[in-house]
Amino acid sequence: MASSHEQQEVVATREAFARTRCTAWRLHCGDLRRPRQSLGERQVLRAPASGEGEPGRVFGARIAIDGDARAVCRASPVGANVAGMQRILLVLDLDETLVFADERPLARAPDLDLPPYAVYLRPWAREFLRHVAVHFELAVWTSSSAAYARALVPVLFDDPSRLAFVWSRERCTLQRDLANDTWVHAKRLAKVKRHGHDLRRTVVVDDSPEKHLRNYGNLVRVAPFLGDPADDELPHLAAWLERLHIEPDVRVVEKRGWRRHVPSPVSFMHAAS
Repeated sequence: MASSHEQQEVVATREAFARTRCTAWRLHCGDLRRPRQSLGERQVLRAPASGEGEPGRVFGARIAIDGDARAVCRASPVGANVAGMQRILLVLDLDETLVFADERPLARAPDLDLPPYAVYLRPWAREFLRHVAVHFELAVWTSSSAAYARALVPVLFDDPSRLAFVWSRERCTLQRDLANDTWVHAKRLAKVKRHGHDLRRTVVVDDSPEKHLRNYGNLVRVAPFLGDPADDELPHLAAWLERLHIEPDVRVVEKRGWRRHVPSPVSFMHAAS
């Protein structure tokens, strides 16, 4: 029979586990969070006016972005200062973020046969990737196999050699998802940091928030793509990301409900023409 001290340790351990489980669940739901500002309230970089300070110094101007955010970013006269910052690393998931793959084909023909999968590209996927490559350094991290990633990446990217890295399930960490009582292949950004990337300048685009509980401030969650040919998530995401690339620390920017703050999506049809 356990001693009174041992029983107290067991009770304390159970209580600690319960608190951890509760905290993980609240993090998953977004209840625990540090105060963040939406991009419409953030400081936008601008060049100093005459007499404001030393040439080349970056000042902050607080503005509310209610109109076309793309015009605000492109009109910024601090190209040299923004260019002097480390480019944001944009880490992209594959399945249900950029593509949908299933062993059972949809009613329409797939964009790619990758046995045993029929693969469908998310509408405007290639155009989106070309667009964000202007301001971001791109990388891929999928929880699928390395062989799957090697086959799919050249289909999506014009020049895969320019990617910072292409990581697969082997780089993930098997982790218990307490909220759903399952195991997931978590993508811990500490591994990205060890490769020399600043997490203040790292954004992850993924449809699976349970894989990012340890780096929720870096996550931009997208709606899962399940093959709908009318899906328009990526044009909206491209417009929102255009406002993010000048942020010195992306983690303090509020990302939940990001799509509600996009006044208009990027017109890839216009860009393609």
